Amino acid sequence: MINYLATHDRERLLRELGDRGIFEAEAFKRTKLAAVLLMTAMGIPMLWMGEEFGEYQQKSGSVTQLQKINWSLLESDQNRDLFKYYQNLIALRKQNLTLQSDNIDFFYENAGDKVLAYTRWDEQNLRRRTS
Repeated sequence: MINYLATHDRERLLRELGDRGIFEAEAFKRTKLAAVLLMTAMGIPMLWMGEEFGEYQQKSGSVTQLQKINWSLLESDQNRDLFKYYQNLIALRKQNLTLQSDNIDFFYENAGDKVLAYTRWDEQNLRRRTS
């Protein structure tokens, strides 16, 4: 399973937030939360062209229409901070076997409060706990 926040078929997260009137610090705060969910979810995370540092340009009209990434965004403190945040999440995922496994147990859901809680584990740690 591949998980993503944006693709060539879907607007980028910062653009969608902007369309809803959410900008600057509040948009980056929500983007970081989305990054945590993406990088800790079961499956393979996919990053789309600059998502890791806050690229926000509109999706192309066609998959064959070339779009260049705006690397100058990394000159902004907020964008550079987001990039470092992604780097740390990727390192965490690489170092933690639990985040690489397909094991998941949803133990609490409250749709009204928009809360979903789950646990993840890897087989190696499961064996240690049960022996």
